[in-house]
Amino acid sequence: RFDALNCGPAITVSRGAGEALSASYSANEQWATVLGTRGFISGRNKWEVRVEASATSYLFVGVATRHADLATFLGGDEHSWGYIGDRALYHKRAKVKAYGERFGHGDVIGVTLDLDRGTLAFSKNGLELGVAFDGLCLAHRGALYPAVAFYNHGQRATLVPGAMVCPGAGDAVADAPAERGR
Repeated sequence: RFDALNCGPAITVSRGAGEALSASYSANEQWATVLGTRGFISGRNKWEVRVEASATSYLFVGVATRHADLATFLGGDEHSWGYIGDRALYHKRAKVKAYGERFGHGDVIGVTLDLDRGTLAFSKNGLELGVAFDGLCLAHRGALYPAVAFYNHGQRATLVPGAMVCPGAGDAVADAPAERGR
């Protein structure tokens, strides 16, 4: 689920159909990020994000620590890693490389965070895109949380119910946001 208490400005978190939570954005032409409620420190964790609404490809899917700047994009600092719908990867406020395919309205982006191997990979509509980031050593970073970053008014994303396979969830993590609404 998305965390209404751990998100940037102008993001609204709401319960969708089933147990999914959606996040929507009401500002325009400024970045804001929302984190998931559960952080991961071990295992091979998978989830999917459906892009419910987006007029542009300026939307990120990825992961972040609790120390990430939520008023910028994923990859906008050393505490987050993001895949933008414009076909690129970002970390430490820099474009790491071109990657994957464009994505936007109606697409489902799969995320595979393998903390046993230290890798982050994505898929688009079921097509695996390969490893995006490696070397995600958590010894000094703490837990990583699912995250989405918005830029344009009206963008909306939903965590797909039933698509989560997260053996690394639920581990006790220092400084983790409390699970809400359970």
